Amino acid sequence: MTLPDTKSSQEIMSRACELHEGDGFGKYDIINNNCENFTLFCRTVIWASAQTVLVSTCKRKVKEVKKWVMKFLQTN
Repeated sequence: MTLPDTKSSQEIMSRACELHEGDGFGKYDIINNNCENFTLFCRTVIWASAQTVLVSTCKRKVKEVKKWVMKFLQTN
């Protein structure tokens, strides 16, 4: 994955220290606020994660399948 406008190593470390010391990144959440979110944010100021996109997509698909199965069971 190519990252847009990646900062210098010093800028990345500075931002990471500021966020960590000031608890500026919020409470850790394995899906919505994880280490991949943190590192990508420190490098690019983009709050995103391939893991988050994958998990969100899977959760949505599971809901769709569950809805379909419940509808199927009710008609049979």
